[in-house]
Amino acid sequence: MKKIFSFLLSGVLSLFIYASGITIGGKTYAVDTIVHSHDIGPGTKYAFYDIPAYPLKFHVMEVDLTNPYVDIETCLSGDKAVATETPSSMSARNNRPGHEVLGATNGDFYQFQDPIEIGIPRSGQYRRGECVTNPVGRASFVLTPDRVPYIDRVNFAGTVRSGDNSHRLHAVNMQRLEWETETAPNFMLLYTNAYGTETHATTGGTKVMLHAKEGELFFGANKNIVCVVDSVFANPGISPIPEQRAVLYGVGTAETFLKSLSAGDELTVFLGTDLASTPGLLTDFKEQMGGSDHIILKNGVPADVWDEEHPRTCMGISQDKTKVYLMVVDGRRAGYSAGATLSVLGDLFLAIGAYDAVNLDGGGSSAMVINQQIVNRPSDNKERAVGNGVLVISKAPIDDVTARLEFEPIHYILPSYCRFIPQVTAYNQYGLIVNPDFKDYTLSCSPEIGYIDESNAFVAYGNPGHGTITATYNGISVTKDVTIQETDFAMRLDSVILDGYEEYPIEISAIIDDKEFVLNPSTPQWEVTDPEICGISNGVLSGLKNGVTTVTGKLDDFTGSLKVKVEIPQTHIQQADQFTSGWEL
Repeated sequence: MKKIFSFLLSGVLSLFIYASGITIGGKTYAVDTIVHSHDIGPGTKYAFYDIPAYPLKFHVMEVDLTNPYVDIETCLSGDKAVATETPSSMSARNNRPGHEVLGATNGDFYQFQDPIEIGIPRSGQYRRGECVTNPVGRASFVLTPDRVPYIDRVNFAGTVRSGDNSHRLHAVNMQRLEWETETAPNFMLLYTNAYGTETHATTGGTKVMLHAKEGELFFGANKNIVCVVDSVFANPGISPIPEQRAVLYGVGTAETFLKSLSAGDELTVFLGTDLASTPGLLTDFKEQMGGSDHIILKNGVPADVWDEEHPRTCMGISQDKTKVYLMVVDGRRAGYSAGATLSVLGDLFLAIGAYDAVNLDGGGSSAMVINQQIVNRPSDNKERAVGNGVLVISKAPIDDVTARLEFEPIHYILPSYCRFIPQVTAYNQYGLIVNPDFKDYTLSCSPEIGYIDESNAFVAYGNPGHGTITATYNGISVTKDVTIQETDFAMRLDSVILDGYEEYPIEISAIIDDKEFVLNPSTPQWEVTDPEICGISNGVLSGLKNGVTTVTGKLDDFTGSLKVKVEIPQTHIQQADQFTSGWEL
């Protein structure tokens, strides 16, 4: 048999990474596509790329906002500001029928003083139209209620007004402004239900409890939110934040303003929120996810510089604002993936079709979850609990009817003589996965490359060649190209023990592109040294009598042998222990 060949799996047209490679810093690199771009839900694709010569591995989700059944949401760890949670946990917790989480990544940098403020997003966050924490002028991804994405720095100008008096509202659910220390002596903070059930334990100052004058208390962007004062009281430290209530806290001039209020007074809260480059363009913010103060691309041109290689999580948008790209780059793994600088990220985003892009939290926080499975390799060797995240959501109606089939999003390069059961995914009419490992299909194949056995598995012939396999269910079919390749065979085991009850199909394996395939055990010619000890039929062994013997198989220029020991128990079920002593829980 010939030695194993290595194949370069290049190019995914839907994400504009071509077989000619990708240019990074003026140098063109060959790209291996480990997982081809494929649907993971309505309007959403996922792909996994490798640049071996760099080395660099990166994962991409592409979201088509013209599809009415997909949406992007930000989420909050534990559904409160002071908390941390892994992205896969946030994904699972927010996943429900009619609101399926197709994919998720980590989000913003977050405060890390535990337990006082750990998890508070540092750059601000809007979630489903409501302010979770105030923006602070850092680079962000923004999505409007009418599903138009932007990437820009986001500014905040909050005010609280009572009659003719007003005061700056410095922060929402953010205990301090990292880059405005001079405002601390006169600080005003708004606690909402997004913060949690109680305030933090600061000392001094005055607090005011509020409720909405009409309807529910909802703190959206750029709206006059009219509230009524419940009570004014000296700060006792920790205070409750009841449902549909908010708490204003002030020191210095802010405390003086709050002390001028009385129960029953009306108060107007205004959360002025703007894109830094185009103030006044947006009147409302549905989602905001901040990151570092680095814009990777602006109008197709590299914007900021950060010349350190790290694992990265980032977001990009297309020029026509119809597509959003979520990217995670693995890093800090010698020989596997080095990580990326901002200029490298710019080249990657340009290659996949982005026009603007922003850097989110990276390093050990970088994680991507696809259909509840983490797909990258976090640099900490495990997922890190983080402050918030980004979710890609299916809003399609609940529908369990299979309408489309797809094979695995990889090349099918199979060894000769192999027995192969393909993985097939079933989708409903909206593009949502009904069953990721669908079994109820009927398989067929090109007759020149192999046949389908009685258990609906493809069995390859011994000659190299090209053909197709087809999976069919209820009149729905999918076809995939298959390449049959000669390669080396090896016995997976060198010895086995049989008990006379269970049979053993002899396992012969071949490896192509680091994937192991099992050959059809009936293909080789088998001989048993002592046929009284064990029998063989179509490559399946059965124990006949206690003893030891050898089984030898030959196929073309392959010869493999297996030591077989048969130990038949006196009864099929034997008591192993009386369980009367020596056991502890």
